[in-house]
Amino acid sequence: MIAYKISINGAHIVTAGQEDWAILSAHITSSRVNSEEPGTLRDINCRVGGITENTELSSNDPNASEHFRYPIIELNIGDSITVEIVDVADVDSPEKRYIRTSTLEPRDSSGPEDAG
Repeated sequence: MIAYKISINGAHIVTAGQEDWAILSAHITSSRVNSEEPGTLRDINCRVGGITENTELSSNDPNASEHFRYPIIELNIGDSITVEIVDVADVDSPEKRYIRTSTLEPRDSSGPEDAG
């Protein structure tokens, strides 16, 4: 199966994928939100996961989807991240699998009220 082999600073961290994946993703996130000083880095991490092609979900929602997530990988300035696309027989088990339904609360799209 096609999977992502993630290494940090040359050390293998995880081989991520699922036999029935529809979407497989790996992304790096840096955040300055809620840092103690404006403009300073709060954290950097790598997240890997996806959505399966599973159509036999225990949900009455025809738009439900099964998601899978691997543990968050904390990173530091100077780290080198390698994502190798591989074709392997086995992958590491995800940390979490869950079903997300399409039931969403309606959003107020009217925008801010007129102040004047």
